[in-house]
Amino acid sequence: MKQGYTHLLGDLFKNRREQGKLGLPVMSVTLNNGLVDRDSLERKTDTNLSPEKHLLIKKGDLAYNMMRMWQGASGVATHDGIVSPAYIVLSANEEIDSKFASYWFKTPRMIYLFWAYSYGLTKDRLRLYYKDFSKIPVSLPPLPEQQKIAKILSTWDQAIKQTEELIADKQKLKKGLMQQLLTGKRRFPHFTKPWKEIKLEKIGKVISGGTPETKNKNYWNGNTPWISSSDLSEGNLKSINKQKFITLEAIENSATNLIPKGSVLVVSRVGVGKVAINDCDLCTSQDFQSITIESNNVRTNYIAYQILRLVQLLLKYNQGTAIKGILKKDLLNLKLPIPSVVEQEQIALGLETIDTEIEKLWIILGQYKLQKTGLMQQLLTGKKRVRTEQPAKRVTEQLTMDFDQ
Repeated sequence: MKQGYTHLLGDLFKNRREQGKLGLPVMSVTLNNGLVDRDSLERKTDTNLSPEKHLLIKKGDLAYNMMRMWQGASGVATHDGIVSPAYIVLSANEEIDSKFASYWFKTPRMIYLFWAYSYGLTKDRLRLYYKDFSKIPVSLPPLPEQQKIAKILSTWDQAIKQTEELIADKQKLKKGLMQQLLTGKRRFPHFTKPWKEIKLEKIGKVISGGTPETKNKNYWNGNTPWISSSDLSEGNLKSINKQKFITLEAIENSATNLIPKGSVLVVSRVGVGKVAINDCDLCTSQDFQSITIESNNVRTNYIAYQILRLVQLLLKYNQGTAIKGILKKDLLNLKLPIPSVVEQEQIALGLETIDTEIEKLWIILGQYKLQKTGLMQQLLTGKKRVRTEQPAKRVTEQLTMDFDQ
């Protein structure tokens, strides 16, 4: 063992190779969420293996994906289940807290060691077998300190989970309200006048985007923002990340076009379905079809919400077909239900209020995740030690205060 290290991972974890049992849930290792029930995944792959061909994993065990351990693909089991025989199941001994280990395995130092001890001819073939995992030298704090660290980090995980659930609830509420308010099924008090149905081509025009030649230095670092589909947030009409700028020469000599302020930007290809309203003149990539409103009888924010609703319906209708995006003619042919201008403004205001609430929750979620990352860097590297006799809440409050400073 290398000097300064107190254990080998093989001293702390045994390789559980027990046969799976009928009736237990199938579990999968994910990069972002650790070990989860496979049924909870949006994209899940079916298996033809019988339960007996799987591996048993017991509550408190850890599992890792041999091919992706060096990327952080591991997690702890919160209940008994079965996993793929391609995984490694680790049973922790009395010297290591498995919840602590689930956080510890995500640190840059441990990820590096997992990579260094993995074998394969190319990066995409790297595998960390248990025999190599077991040889990794490590040092770790005493068990009571491990348990305290795990408890502190679990507090942040709970706050993150609750915030994510609040966001999901708000998004579900928004989706339901959009379906009700934007179709006239539910109306605000005092509005009784019938709605009209108008094709988009009657109230606006659609402008396509393009990408200036990336190698031409004369086209970039100018004064006009140029955005791609990744610069838009999902579901937030006002959130546009402007990081790239192009010159007038680029606009004149490429397929991109200047989109006037207050247009409706629709991602029609990569990232299809996102919608936003620009707060300044800008240009877009070819992944956009942008709508400029040319009628005084409609409000841009109302049209944006209608486009968002109808585009999602269009994508759902065409799901499973060869269509990979939205064509210009698809947008121009959209039939939009249009109430009075005052009712449009009322509907848009109601939906914008929910968007604002969702955006605040996203900010809070980002803060929680940033704080957790900071705490992990402090606690899991030994830079900050915790006294095991202190209540976890008091330790957490002090660490947060130190982190904020």
